Amino acid sequence: MPLVSFVDLYETIIFDMDGVITSEQNYWNCSALTIYEFLHSKNFYGTSDIDTAYCMEHVEDIRDDVFYHEKIIKVLKEKGVNSNWDLAYIVIGLNITMKQHATPQNIYTYIKENFHDNILDDYDPLAQEIEKCIKEDADRISPFWQTISKLFQHWFLGDDMFYKISDCPQSATGKPGFLQKEEPIIDKATLQNIMKALHAKGIRIGIATGRPQDEMLAPLKSFGIDEYIDIDSKISYTYIKEAEDKLNGKFSLTKPHPYIFLKSLLGKNYSDLDIATGNYDKALPKKALVVGDAGADILAAQNMGSDFLAVLTGVSGKNGRQYFEKIGSTYILDSLSDLYK
Repeated sequence: MPLVSFVDLYETIIFDMDGVITSEQNYWNCSALTIYEFLHSKNFYGTSDIDTAYCMEHVEDIRDDVFYHEKIIKVLKEKGVNSNWDLAYIVIGLNITMKQHATPQNIYTYIKENFHDNILDDYDPLAQEIEKCIKEDADRISPFWQTISKLFQHWFLGDDMFYKISDCPQSATGKPGFLQKEEPIIDKATLQNIMKALHAKGIRIGIATGRPQDEMLAPLKSFGIDEYIDIDSKISYTYIKEAEDKLNGKFSLTKPHPYIFLKSLLGKNYSDLDIATGNYDKALPKKALVVGDAGADILAAQNMGSDFLAVLTGVSGKNGRQYFEKIGSTYILDSLSDLYK
């Protein structure tokens, strides 16, 4: 089947992963379990022992409660939250700062009524409020944030993989992990054929994801699409972290900053400082199409001057169409499958 005609307008097409190529369900499960353990375990801010087998068995109920029937995920995604580490960090932080008023419904209402449209405006004020409660640094490079991210990784990778690369002494053991359960969000054969057809047209294909490097590469290989993606355009959160460290924390480069899409477009060896300061040929993004499912994706694409294709396979599903129409998405499709005519 032929591809939709608008793909011929672009030299490069850059895909986000979660909610576009891969399902976000496992990541949201991990975020929910991270929040649950952090707030309930006596090793963190709770009073109980954590039964990981119970958590895995009841993960859907825990997620439904923690995220107030997914409403918290939806509102934070609309405000530009892209990393599931940040998703957990914000909910944990609000649970701490709101104290006895921290019900999931109240947290949702607080976010909706008090957070800005761009989440980057809220991280520092939230960190300052958390610090007042815990009497230690709580920004997004602090040990507090790093502990949350490690706890998430433990749930996602499981004991066997996690302890080979990291450690989190307070974290409960007995976690089987979710990485091995990943499936593409559309039919695998259809996904392979789409990537093959784009590649055959001579369109350069990039990946730009908030996942760490290993978690990006494993699904691309298991889904059978790795060979079609430009080797210089596979960009993960690992590149963001390295760039932020190299630039001494002077820049926050997570979406909705366009760094990750620009790095995929311009190549792995392009200067991080030049990307962060906007020193690149502004004509190049106009030849690129960014494909995403969330507010952070379209804001980043617009910040760099690229057209945007929204796919309605993220947290809001087809209900997200009105949001993407309002914010000015160039194209909107129900899923990647619709890249075929």
